[in-house]
Amino acid sequence: MNKLFALYRNEMTKVWRRPVLYIMALIMLALIVGVSFLLREVSQFAAFEPISELEIEADIAGNREHYTSVLQSTDQMLKAAESAGRENRPSTLSQYQQYGQAKAELDRVDWIESHKELYRDLGRMGSGLLRPYTELKARQHTYERKPASVRTIEETTAYLMLKATLPTFEARFESGTLIDLIEMMNEFRNLVPNGTDENKEINDKVAAYELELARSGASATKLFALSTGYRNALEEKAGAVTSVGSKQHVYLPSELTDLDNNILIYEYRATAPGGDPIESATANIYYYVLVSFAAFIIGILVIIVAGSQISSERSSGSIKSLILSPVKRWKIVTAKLLVCITVLLAFIVLSWLICILSMRLILGQSLQPYLFVRHGEVHAFGGWLYGLFTSALQNIGSLFFMLFAFMLSSVGLSTAASVGISMGIRFGAQPLVFLLTSLLPNATWMRFLPFEHFDLQHHILPLDFTSGGIDLGRMFGASQMDGGGSPLTFSLVWLGALSLVMLVSSYDTFMRKDL
Repeated sequence: MNKLFALYRNEMTKVWRRPVLYIMALIMLALIVGVSFLLREVSQFAAFEPISELEIEADIAGNREHYTSVLQSTDQMLKAAESAGRENRPSTLSQYQQYGQAKAELDRVDWIESHKELYRDLGRMGSGLLRPYTELKARQHTYERKPASVRTIEETTAYLMLKATLPTFEARFESGTLIDLIEMMNEFRNLVPNGTDENKEINDKVAAYELELARSGASATKLFALSTGYRNALEEKAGAVTSVGSKQHVYLPSELTDLDNNILIYEYRATAPGGDPIESATANIYYYVLVSFAAFIIGILVIIVAGSQISSERSSGSIKSLILSPVKRWKIVTAKLLVCITVLLAFIVLSWLICILSMRLILGQSLQPYLFVRHGEVHAFGGWLYGLFTSALQNIGSLFFMLFAFMLSSVGLSTAASVGISMGIRFGAQPLVFLLTSLLPNATWMRFLPFEHFDLQHHILPLDFTSGGIDLGRMFGASQMDGGGSPLTFSLVWLGALSLVMLVSSYDTFMRKDL
Protein backbone atom coordinates (compact mmCIF):
# COMPACT_ATOMS: atom_id res chain seq x y z
CA MET A 1 0.00 0.00 0.00
CA ASN A 2 2.94 2.32 0.65
CA LYS A 3 4.09 1.95 -2.94
CA LEU A 4 0.57 2.54 -4.20
CA PHE A 5 0.29 5.69 -2.11
CA ALA A 6 3.69 6.89 -3.29
CA LEU A 7 2.64 6.34 -6.91
CA TYR A 8 -0.64 8.15 -6.29
CA ARG A 9 1.13 11.10 -4.70
CA ASN A 10 3.61 11.28 -7.58
CA GLU A 11 0.81 11.18 -10.16
CA MET A 12 -1.14 13.84 -8.29
CA THR A 13 1.91 16.11 -8.34
CA LYS A 14 2.10 15.73 -12.12
CA VAL A 15 -1.59 16.46 -12.60
CA TRP A 16 -1.76 19.53 -10.34
CA ARG A 17 1.08 21.06 -12.31
CA ARG A 18 -0.96 20.95 -15.50
CA PRO A 19 -2.33 24.37 -16.52
CA VAL A 20 -5.49 22.78 -17.98
CA LEU A 21 -6.93 22.28 -14.47
CA TYR A 22 -6.69 25.96 -13.61
CA ILE A 23 -7.87 27.08 -17.04
CA MET A 24 -10.96 24.86 -16.79
CA ALA A 25 -11.60 26.03 -13.22
CA LEU A 26 -11.56 29.67 -14.41
CA ILE A 27 -13.84 28.82 -17.35
CA MET A 28 -16.25 27.07 -14.98
CA LEU A 29 -16.21 30.07 -12.64
CA ALA A 30 -16.86 32.50 -15.51
CA LEU A 31 -19.65 30.32 -16.92
CA ILE A 32 -21.43 29.93 -13.57
CA VAL A 33 -21.18 33.64 -12.82
CA GLY A 34 -22.45 34.51 -16.31
CA VAL A 35 -25.40 32.12 -16.06
CA SER A 36 -26.16 33.48 -12.58
CA PHE A 37 -26.47 37.01 -13.97
CA LEU A 38 -28.74 35.68 -16.73
CA LEU A 39 -30.92 33.89 -14.19
CA ARG A 40 -31.18 37.07 -12.17
CA GLU A 41 -32.75 38.71 -15.20
CA VAL A 42 -35.20 35.84 -15.70
CA SER A 43 -38.10 36.07 -13.28
CA GLN A 44 -39.20 32.60 -12.20
CA PHE A 45 -42.42 33.90 -10.69
CA ALA A 46 -43.05 37.12 -12.61
CA ALA A 47 -46.81 36.80 -12.15
CA PHE A 48 -46.41 36.67 -8.39
CA GLU A 49 -43.71 39.29 -7.92
CA PRO A 50 -44.52 42.37 -5.85
CA ILE A 51 -45.46 45.46 -7.82
CA SER A 52 -42.81 48.17 -7.68
CA GLU A 53 -43.45 51.52 -6.01
CA LEU A 54 -43.05 53.33 -9.32
CA GLU A 55 -45.67 51.12 -10.96
CA ILE A 56 -48.09 51.73 -8.09
CA GLU A 57 -47.64 55.50 -8.27
CA ALA A 58 -48.07 55.45 -12.05
CA ASP A 59 -51.18 53.25 -11.69
CA ILE A 60 -52.72 55.61 -9.15
CA ALA A 61 -51.95 58.80 -11.08
CA GLY A 62 -52.95 57.43 -14.48
CA ASN A 63 -56.18 55.74 -13.38
CA ARG A 64 -57.27 58.65 -11.22
CA GLU A 65 -56.88 61.08 -14.09
CA HIS A 66 -58.57 58.77 -16.59
CA TYR A 67 -61.56 57.72 -14.49
CA THR A 68 -62.10 61.23 -13.10
CA SER A 69 -62.38 62.47 -16.67
CA VAL A 70 -64.76 59.61 -17.57
CA LEU A 71 -66.86 60.27 -14.47
CA GLN A 72 -67.19 63.98 -15.17
CA SER A 73 -68.01 63.58 -18.85
CA THR A 74 -70.60 60.83 -18.30
CA ASP A 75 -72.20 62.76 -15.45
CA GLN A 76 -72.61 65.79 -17.69
CA MET A 77 -74.09 63.68 -20.49
CA LEU A 78 -76.45 61.93 -18.07
CA LYS A 79 -77.68 65.27 -16.68
CA ALA A 80 -78.32 66.50 -20.21
CA ALA A 81 -80.13 63.28 -21.13
CA GLU A 82 -82.24 63.36 -17.94
CA SER A 83 -83.25 66.97 -18.48
CA ALA A 84 -84.30 66.04 -22.03
CA GLY A 85 -86.24 62.96 -20.86
CA ARG A 86 -83.97 60.46 -22.61
CA GLU A 87 -83.25 58.26 -19.56
CA ASN A 88 -84.46 55.04 -21.20
CA ARG A 89 -82.45 55.26 -24.38
CA PRO A 90 -79.85 52.48 -24.87
CA SER A 91 -77.03 55.02 -25.15
CA THR A 92 -78.07 56.62 -21.86
CA LEU A 93 -78.34 53.25 -20.08
CA SER A 94 -74.83 52.47 -21.28
CA GLN A 95 -73.63 55.78 -19.85
CA TYR A 96 -75.11 54.85 -16.45
CA GLN A 97 -72.93 51.74 -16.52
CA GLN A 98 -69.87 53.77 -17.52
CA TYR A 99 -70.55 56.16 -14.68
CA GLY A 100 -70.84 53.35 -12.13
CA GLN A 101 -67.70 51.64 -13.43
CA ALA A 102 -65.67 54.86 -13.33
CA LYS A 103 -66.76 55.65 -9.78
CA ALA A 104 -65.95 52.10 -8.65
CA GLU A 105 -62.51 52.33 -10.25
CA LEU A 106 -61.90 55.57 -8.37
CA ASP A 107 -62.86 53.77 -5.16
CA ARG A 108 -60.29 51.11 -6.06
CA VAL A 109 -57.63 53.78 -6.67
CA ASP A 110 -58.41 55.34 -3.28
CA TRP A 111 -58.02 51.93 -1.64
CA ILE A 112 -54.68 51.33 -3.36
CA GLU A 113 -53.42 54.71 -2.21
CA SER A 114 -54.42 53.91 1.38
CA HIS A 115 -53.00 50.37 1.32
CA LYS A 116 -49.91 50.66 -0.89
CA GLU A 117 -47.86 48.14 1.04
CA LEU A 118 -50.46 45.38 0.81
CA TYR A 119 -51.20 46.17 -2.84
CA ARG A 120 -47.48 46.00 -3.63
CA ASP A 121 -47.26 42.59 -2.01
CA LEU A 122 -50.38 41.29 -3.77
CA GLY A 123 -48.51 41.33 -7.07
CA ARG A 124 -50.03 41.23 -10.53
CA MET A 125 -52.01 38.02 -9.97
CA GLY A 126 -53.05 38.80 -6.41
CA SER A 127 -54.33 42.25 -7.29
CA GLY A 128 -57.21 40.44 -9.01
CA LEU A 129 -58.65 40.08 -5.50
CA LEU A 130 -59.92 43.62 -5.86
CA ARG A 131 -61.78 42.98 -9.09
CA PRO A 132 -64.94 41.19 -7.76
CA TYR A 133 -65.47 43.87 -5.14
CA THR A 134 -64.93 46.62 -7.73
CA GLU A 135 -67.58 45.04 -9.95
CA LEU A 136 -70.06 44.97 -7.05
CA LYS A 137 -69.35 48.63 -6.32
CA ALA A 138 -69.82 49.43 -10.01
CA ARG A 139 -73.30 47.89 -9.87
CA GLN A 140 -74.09 49.81 -6.69
CA HIS A 141 -73.00 53.14 -8.18
CA THR A 142 -74.89 52.38 -11.39
CA TYR A 143 -78.12 51.58 -9.50
CA GLU A 144 -77.78 54.67 -7.29
CA ARG A 145 -77.13 56.99 -10.22
CA LYS A 146 -80.17 55.74 -12.13
CA PRO A 147 -83.46 57.42 -11.27
CA ALA A 148 -85.93 55.03 -9.62
CA SER A 149 -88.25 55.44 -12.58
CA VAL A 150 -85.61 54.04 -14.94
CA ARG A 151 -84.71 50.93 -12.90
CA THR A 152 -86.33 47.65 -13.87
CA ILE A 153 -87.93 45.38 -11.26
CA GLU A 154 -84.93 43.03 -11.54
CA GLU A 155 -82.51 45.90 -10.98
CA THR A 156 -84.45 47.15 -7.97
CA THR A 157 -84.42 43.66 -6.44
CA ALA A 158 -80.72 43.26 -7.16
CA TYR A 159 -80.01 46.67 -5.64
CA LEU A 160 -81.86 45.80 -2.43
CA MET A 161 -79.92 42.52 -2.16
CA LEU A 162 -76.71 44.36 -2.83
CA LYS A 163 -77.42 46.91 -0.11
CA ALA A 164 -77.98 44.04 2.33
CA THR A 165 -74.77 42.15 1.51
CA LEU A 166 -72.33 44.89 0.55
CA PRO A 167 -71.64 46.33 4.04
CA THR A 168 -69.94 43.08 5.09
CA PHE A 169 -67.66 43.21 2.09
CA GLU A 170 -67.03 46.92 2.58
CA ALA A 171 -65.86 46.39 6.16
CA ARG A 172 -63.41 43.68 5.11
CA PHE A 173 -62.26 45.63 2.07
CA GLU A 174 -61.54 48.76 4.07
CA SER A 175 -59.72 46.86 6.82
CA GLY A 176 -56.89 46.26 4.35
CA THR A 177 -55.61 42.96 5.74
CA LEU A 178 -54.71 39.95 3.66
CA ILE A 179 -56.92 37.63 5.74
CA ASP A 180 -59.96 39.84 5.19
CA LEU A 181 -59.32 39.99 1.46
CA ILE A 182 -58.98 36.18 1.28
CA GLU A 183 -62.19 35.67 3.25
CA MET A 184 -63.94 38.18 1.02
CA MET A 185 -62.78 36.31 -2.08
CA ASN A 186 -64.01 33.02 -0.64
CA GLU A 187 -67.44 34.53 0.01
CA PHE A 188 -67.54 35.77 -3.58
CA ARG A 189 -66.82 32.21 -4.72
CA ASN A 190 -69.70 30.92 -2.63
CA LEU A 191 -72.04 33.55 -4.07
CA VAL A 192 -71.16 32.49 -7.62
CA PRO A 193 -71.03 28.65 -7.79
CA ASN A 194 -68.40 27.41 -10.23
CA GLY A 195 -69.16 24.19 -12.07
CA THR A 196 -69.42 20.71 -10.60
CA ASP A 197 -69.23 19.38 -7.07
CA GLU A 198 -65.66 18.32 -7.88
CA ASN A 199 -64.76 21.96 -8.60
CA LYS A 200 -66.47 23.01 -5.39
CA GLU A 201 -64.39 20.51 -3.41
CA ILE A 202 -61.20 21.85 -4.97
CA ASN A 203 -62.30 25.45 -4.40
CA ASP A 204 -63.03 24.69 -0.76
CA LYS A 205 -59.62 23.07 -0.28
CA VAL A 206 -57.83 25.98 -1.95
CA ALA A 207 -59.83 28.48 0.11
CA ALA A 208 -58.88 26.71 3.36
CA TYR A 209 -55.28 26.51 2.15
CA GLU A 210 -55.12 30.24 1.42
CA LEU A 211 -56.61 31.11 4.79
CA GLU A 212 -54.09 28.85 6.53
CA LEU A 213 -51.26 30.58 4.71
CA ALA A 214 -52.64 34.04 5.48
CA ARG A 215 -53.08 33.24 9.17
CA SER A 216 -49.55 31.84 9.36
CA GLY A 217 -48.23 35.24 8.30
CA ALA A 218 -47.23 34.36 4.73
CA SER A 219 -46.94 37.30 2.38
CA ALA A 220 -49.45 37.71 -0.42
CA THR A 221 -46.76 36.98 -3.02
CA LYS A 222 -45.97 33.60 -1.49
CA LEU A 223 -49.61 32.86 -0.80
CA PHE A 224 -50.76 33.24 -4.39
CA ALA A 225 -47.77 31.41 -5.83
CA LEU A 226 -48.42 28.43 -3.58
CA SER A 227 -52.20 28.43 -3.83
CA THR A 228 -52.04 28.58 -7.64
CA GLY A 229 -49.73 25.58 -7.70
CA TYR A 230 -51.84 23.79 -5.10
CA ARG A 231 -54.96 24.27 -7.21
CA ASN A 232 -53.12 22.97 -10.29
CA ALA A 233 -51.99 19.90 -8.33
CA LEU A 234 -55.51 19.18 -7.08
CA GLU A 235 -56.96 19.60 -10.55
CA GLU A 236 -54.29 17.35 -12.03
CA LYS A 237 -55.05 14.70 -9.41
CA ALA A 238 -58.78 14.99 -10.10
CA GLY A 239 -58.12 14.62 -13.83
CA ALA A 240 -55.83 11.65 -13.23
CA VAL A 241 -58.44 9.81 -11.19
CA THR A 242 -61.29 10.44 -13.61
CA SER A 243 -59.21 9.57 -16.68
CA VAL A 244 -57.90 6.21 -15.47
CA GLY A 245 -58.86 3.67 -18.11
CA SER A 246 -59.61 6.32 -20.73
CA LYS A 247 -58.14 6.14 -24.20
CA GLN A 248 -56.35 9.47 -23.81
CA HIS A 249 -54.06 8.55 -20.93
CA VAL A 250 -53.83 5.82 -18.34
CA TYR A 251 -52.08 6.97 -15.17
CA LEU A 252 -49.73 4.44 -13.65
CA PRO A 253 -49.86 3.81 -9.88
CA SER A 254 -46.45 5.48 -9.56
CA GLU A 255 -47.80 8.60 -11.31
CA LEU A 256 -50.78 8.75 -8.95
CA THR A 257 -48.39 8.40 -6.03
CA ASP A 258 -46.30 11.29 -7.37
CA LEU A 259 -49.41 13.45 -7.61
CA ASP A 260 -50.36 12.60 -4.02
CA ASN A 261 -46.84 13.40 -2.86
CA ASN A 262 -46.94 16.69 -4.73
CA ILE A 263 -50.13 17.68 -2.89
CA LEU A 264 -48.64 16.62 0.46
CA ILE A 265 -45.60 18.82 -0.14
CA TYR A 266 -47.84 21.79 -0.93
CA GLU A 267 -49.75 21.25 2.28
CA TYR A 268 -46.49 20.92 4.19
CA ARG A 269 -45.27 24.24 2.80
CA ALA A 270 -48.36 25.95 4.18
CA THR A 271 -47.56 24.92 7.74
CA ALA A 272 -43.78 24.43 7.78
CA PRO A 273 -42.13 26.66 10.39
CA GLY A 274 -39.66 29.22 9.06
CA GLY A 275 -38.06 29.24 5.66
CA ASP A 276 -39.28 30.73 2.43
CA PRO A 277 -41.77 28.44 0.66
CA ILE A 278 -41.09 30.02 -2.71
CA GLU A 279 -37.34 30.30 -2.36
CA SER A 280 -37.12 26.66 -1.32
CA ALA A 281 -38.33 25.72 -4.79
CA THR A 282 -36.75 28.43 -6.95
CA ALA A 283 -33.35 28.44 -5.25
CA ASN A 284 -32.91 24.71 -5.71
CA ILE A 285 -34.03 24.89 -9.34
CA TYR A 286 -31.58 27.72 -10.02
CA TYR A 287 -28.85 25.68 -8.35
CA TYR A 288 -29.70 22.72 -10.58
CA VAL A 289 -29.28 24.91 -13.66
CA LEU A 290 -25.89 26.22 -12.51
CA VAL A 291 -24.62 22.76 -11.60
CA SER A 292 -25.70 21.43 -15.00
CA PHE A 293 -23.46 23.99 -16.71
CA ALA A 294 -20.64 23.21 -14.30
CA ALA A 295 -20.98 19.50 -15.10
CA PHE A 296 -20.47 20.35 -18.78
CA ILE A 297 -17.05 21.85 -18.00
CA ILE A 298 -16.14 19.06 -15.59
CA GLY A 299 -16.97 16.48 -18.26
CA ILE A 300 -14.49 18.11 -20.65
CA LEU A 301 -11.80 18.33 -17.98
CA VAL A 302 -11.92 14.71 -16.78
CA ILE A 303 -11.88 13.43 -20.36
CA ILE A 304 -8.69 15.44 -21.00
CA VAL A 305 -7.07 14.22 -17.78
CA ALA A 306 -8.11 10.56 -18.13
CA GLY A 307 -7.41 10.40 -21.85
CA SER A 308 -3.80 11.45 -21.31
CA GLN A 309 -2.95 9.51 -18.17
CA ILE A 310 -1.19 6.58 -19.88
CA SER A 311 -0.93 7.57 -23.55
CA SER A 312 1.01 10.76 -22.81
CA GLU A 313 3.61 8.86 -20.81
CA ARG A 314 3.84 6.21 -23.50
CA SER A 315 4.48 8.84 -26.17
CA SER A 316 7.11 10.59 -24.05
CA GLY A 317 8.74 7.31 -23.01
CA SER A 318 8.45 7.98 -19.29
CA ILE A 319 6.20 4.95 -18.89
CA LYS A 320 9.26 2.70 -19.26
CA SER A 321 10.78 3.91 -15.99
CA LEU A 322 7.55 3.04 -14.18
CA ILE A 323 7.40 -0.41 -15.75
CA LEU A 324 11.02 -1.16 -14.90
CA SER A 325 10.58 -0.05 -11.28
CA PRO A 326 9.78 -2.73 -8.67
CA VAL A 327 6.08 -1.88 -8.72
CA LYS A 328 3.33 -4.14 -10.00
CA ARG A 329 1.50 -2.86 -13.05
CA TRP A 330 -1.93 -3.00 -11.45
CA LYS A 331 -0.72 -0.49 -8.86
CA ILE A 332 0.38 1.87 -11.63
CA VAL A 333 -3.06 1.67 -13.27
CA THR A 334 -4.82 2.03 -9.91
CA ALA A 335 -2.77 5.10 -8.98
CA LYS A 336 -3.53 6.79 -12.29
CA LEU A 337 -7.23 5.91 -12.03
CA LEU A 338 -7.38 7.25 -8.47
CA VAL A 339 -5.88 10.50 -9.69
CA CYS A 340 -8.67 10.86 -12.28
CA ILE A 341 -11.30 10.13 -9.63
CA THR A 342 -9.67 12.67 -7.28
CA VAL A 343 -9.77 15.37 -9.96
CA LEU A 344 -13.44 14.59 -10.62
CA LEU A 345 -14.34 14.71 -6.92
CA ALA A 346 -12.33 17.89 -6.37
CA PHE A 347 -14.13 19.67 -9.20
CA ILE A 348 -17.51 18.39 -8.03
CA VAL A 349 -16.84 20.00 -4.64
CA LEU A 350 -15.45 23.12 -6.31
CA SER A 351 -18.53 23.47 -8.53
CA TRP A 352 -20.72 22.99 -5.46
CA LEU A 353 -18.97 25.83 -3.63
CA ILE A 354 -18.90 28.17 -6.65
CA CYS A 355 -22.59 27.58 -7.40
CA ILE A 356 -23.61 28.20 -3.78
CA LEU A 357 -21.52 31.38 -3.55
CA SER A 358 -22.75 32.60 -6.93
CA MET A 359 -26.36 32.05 -5.89
CA ARG A 360 -25.83 33.84 -2.63
CA LEU A 361 -23.86 36.82 -3.97
CA ILE A 362 -25.54 37.29 -7.37
CA LEU A 363 -29.03 35.77 -7.10
CA GLY A 364 -29.46 36.62 -3.42
CA GLN A 365 -30.72 33.12 -2.63
CA SER A 366 -29.42 30.17 -0.67
CA LEU A 367 -30.10 26.45 -0.99
CA GLN A 368 -33.14 25.35 0.96
CA PRO A 369 -33.99 21.97 2.49
CA TYR A 370 -35.06 19.40 -0.06
CA LEU A 371 -38.55 18.05 0.61
CA PHE A 372 -39.55 14.47 -0.08
CA VAL A 373 -42.37 12.15 0.96
CA ARG A 374 -41.79 8.81 2.69
CA HIS A 375 -44.55 6.64 4.09
CA GLY A 376 -47.08 9.42 3.62
CA GLU A 377 -45.08 12.02 5.57
CA VAL A 378 -43.03 14.94 4.30
CA HIS A 379 -39.38 15.03 5.34
CA ALA A 380 -36.66 17.62 4.78
CA PHE A 381 -33.14 16.98 3.51
CA GLY A 382 -30.49 19.60 4.34
CA GLY A 383 -29.92 22.17 1.59
CA TRP A 384 -26.12 21.96 1.63
CA LEU A 385 -26.12 18.17 1.43
CA TYR A 386 -28.79 18.29 -1.25
CA GLY A 387 -26.56 20.62 -3.27
CA LEU A 388 -23.55 18.33 -2.94
CA PHE A 389 -25.55 15.23 -3.91
CA THR A 390 -27.06 17.09 -6.88
CA SER A 391 -23.60 18.13 -8.04
CA ALA A 392 -22.48 14.49 -7.84
CA LEU A 393 -25.56 13.17 -9.66
CA GLN A 394 -25.11 15.69 -12.47
CA ASN A 395 -21.62 14.28 -13.07
CA ILE A 396 -22.64 10.65 -13.61
CA GLY A 397 -21.94 11.19 -17.30
CA SER A 398 -18.57 12.76 -16.49
CA LEU A 399 -17.59 9.66 -14.46
CA PHE A 400 -18.68 7.32 -17.26
CA PHE A 401 -16.70 9.13 -19.97
CA MET A 402 -13.72 9.51 -17.68
CA LEU A 403 -13.57 5.70 -17.51
CA PHE A 404 -14.12 5.50 -21.27
CA ALA A 405 -11.26 7.93 -22.02
CA PHE A 406 -9.04 6.15 -19.50
CA MET A 407 -9.72 2.83 -21.26
CA LEU A 408 -8.85 4.28 -24.67
CA SER A 409 -5.67 5.73 -23.23
CA SER A 410 -4.60 2.42 -21.73
CA VAL A 411 -5.36 0.28 -24.80
CA GLY A 412 -2.73 2.16 -26.76
CA LEU A 413 -4.44 5.04 -28.50
CA SER A 414 -2.75 8.40 -28.52
CA THR A 415 -3.84 11.20 -26.23
CA ALA A 416 -5.42 13.06 -29.13
CA ALA A 417 -7.35 9.97 -30.21
CA SER A 418 -8.46 9.08 -26.67
CA VAL A 419 -9.65 12.61 -25.90
CA GLY A 420 -11.07 13.24 -29.37
CA ILE A 421 -13.11 10.04 -29.54
CA SER A 422 -14.44 10.51 -25.99
CA MET A 423 -15.35 14.14 -26.66
CA GLY A 424 -16.99 13.28 -29.95
CA ILE A 425 -19.18 10.59 -28.41
CA ARG A 426 -19.89 12.60 -25.25
CA PHE A 427 -21.10 15.73 -27.00
CA GLY A 428 -21.91 14.51 -30.49
CA ALA A 429 -23.82 11.30 -29.95
CA GLN A 430 -26.29 12.68 -27.41
CA PRO A 431 -28.14 14.95 -29.90
CA LEU A 432 -28.33 11.96 -32.24
CA VAL A 433 -29.79 9.81 -29.47
CA PHE A 434 -32.31 12.55 -28.70
CA LEU A 435 -33.34 12.61 -32.37
CA LEU A 436 -33.68 8.82 -32.48
CA THR A 437 -35.73 8.89 -29.28
CA SER A 438 -38.09 11.43 -30.87
CA LEU A 439 -38.41 9.37 -34.05
CA LEU A 440 -38.55 5.95 -32.34
CA PRO A 441 -40.09 6.57 -28.92
CA ASN A 442 -41.06 2.91 -28.43
CA ALA A 443 -37.79 1.32 -29.57
CA THR A 444 -36.71 -1.16 -26.89
CA TRP A 445 -33.05 -1.08 -27.87
CA MET A 446 -32.84 2.61 -26.90
CA ARG A 447 -32.83 1.74 -23.23
CA PHE A 448 -29.43 0.04 -23.67
CA LEU A 449 -27.73 3.31 -24.68
CA PRO A 450 -25.66 4.66 -21.78
CA PHE A 451 -26.89 8.21 -22.39
CA GLU A 452 -30.38 7.18 -21.36
CA HIS A 453 -29.18 6.44 -17.83
CA PHE A 454 -27.04 9.46 -16.91
CA ASP A 455 -29.96 11.41 -15.47
CA LEU A 456 -30.40 9.60 -12.17
CA GLN A 457 -31.57 12.71 -10.35
CA HIS A 458 -35.19 12.19 -11.40
CA HIS A 459 -35.01 8.84 -9.58
CA ILE A 460 -33.08 9.87 -6.47
CA LEU A 461 -33.60 13.62 -5.94
CA PRO A 462 -36.28 14.79 -8.40
CA LEU A 463 -36.56 18.53 -8.80
CA ASP A 464 -39.23 20.31 -6.80
CA PHE A 465 -41.74 22.33 -8.84
CA THR A 466 -44.41 22.61 -6.16
CA SER A 467 -44.73 26.35 -6.48
CA GLY A 468 -46.20 26.58 -9.93
CA GLY A 469 -43.01 27.75 -11.62
CA ILE A 470 -41.43 27.08 -14.97
CA ASP A 471 -40.03 23.58 -15.33
CA LEU A 472 -36.40 24.56 -15.89
CA GLY A 473 -35.41 20.94 -15.40
CA ARG A 474 -36.96 19.99 -18.73
CA MET A 475 -35.22 22.91 -20.40
CA PHE A 476 -31.77 21.78 -19.27
CA GLY A 477 -31.85 18.07 -19.93
CA ALA A 478 -33.97 16.49 -17.20
CA SER A 479 -36.07 14.77 -19.80
CA GLN A 480 -37.59 12.18 -17.52
CA MET A 481 -39.05 14.32 -14.77
CA ASP A 482 -42.43 12.75 -15.36
CA GLY A 483 -41.24 9.42 -14.01
CA GLY A 484 -40.69 7.87 -17.42
CA GLY A 485 -37.58 6.07 -18.61
CA SER A 486 -35.88 3.00 -17.20
CA PRO A 487 -36.18 1.99 -13.54
CA LEU A 488 -33.40 3.09 -11.21
CA THR A 489 -32.24 -0.49 -10.63
CA PHE A 490 -31.84 -1.16 -14.35
CA SER A 491 -29.95 2.15 -14.86
CA LEU A 492 -27.55 1.40 -12.00
CA VAL A 493 -26.94 -2.21 -13.08
CA TRP A 494 -26.41 -1.26 -16.73
CA LEU A 495 -24.05 1.64 -15.98
CA GLY A 496 -22.23 -0.50 -13.44
CA ALA A 497 -21.79 -3.32 -15.94
CA LEU A 498 -20.46 -0.98 -18.63
CA SER A 499 -18.09 0.66 -16.15
CA LEU A 500 -16.80 -2.74 -15.03
CA VAL A 501 -16.15 -3.74 -18.65
CA MET A 502 -14.15 -0.54 -19.21
CA LEU A 503 -12.14 -1.04 -16.01
CA VAL A 504 -11.37 -4.68 -16.81
CA SER A 505 -10.31 -3.68 -20.33
CA SER A 506 -8.03 -0.96 -18.96
CA TYR A 507 -6.35 -3.25 -16.44
CA ASP A 508 -6.11 -6.28 -18.72
CA THR A 509 -4.62 -4.29 -21.61
CA PHE A 510 -2.08 -2.51 -19.43
CA MET A 511 -1.08 -5.75 -17.72
CA ARG A 512 -0.58 -7.64 -20.99
CA LYS A 513 0.62 -4.95 -23.39
CA ASP A 514 4.28 -4.79 -24.32
CA LEU A 515 5.19 -1.26 -23.36
